[in-house]
Amino acid sequence: FIEFLHKFQNEAKRRGTDLKFLPKCFTKRQENRSCFNFKERCIYWQVAWEFVQANVKIKEEQSIHEKESLGRCLEKHLDGDQCKPELRSPLQFYQAAGTRGVCVLLAVEGQPASQPCYYSLDLSSSLEDCLKGKVIVEYPTFLVVLKEHATGFRIIKCEESGSASRTSIPTFFSNPNVSSGSSDEE
Repeated sequence: FIEFLHKFQNEAKRRGTDLKFLPKCFTKRQENRSCFNFKERCIYWQVAWEFVQANVKIKEEQSIHEKESLGRCLEKHLDGDQCKPELRSPLQFYQAAGTRGVCVLLAVEGQPASQPCYYSLDLSSSLEDCLKGKVIVEYPTFLVVLKEHATGFRIIKCEESGSASRTSIPTFFSNPNVSSGSSDEE
């Protein structure tokens, strides 16, 4: 299993994404279904969405192909016909705004909690392109924000992220050998 994680991490790195893993005891690690498909030579990402103004969090039931556009992945939650019935009411403002009325953000990893900053992502870009040059811990969680509320977030351009990538991230993020103490897990 550890060898698989190393190969997955290397494939992500080849695509320009710095993929980090948590120890096995972390919930996010246990929930992660992201994987590299050796036969297809592609990454399928576990994706989570956080609709900030609605206080709704959604984890995709299926992992998403790295070549899928971010906008297309998001559309099913913004289209009232495709959206789960129980989410239609909480997401009604997002659905009314559509993809043109929202910003999708990705948190810059390694920032102090008191000074979070975010990348603004292009909805027409593929997941692979959106994650290029970014640090991802286990799988990406995208924040979906109504455009009129985007000014409340510290958004940086990708070129500015150089300092963020040098920010200290605990070493266990990059060591897939770290376990919860039981060596016979997985």
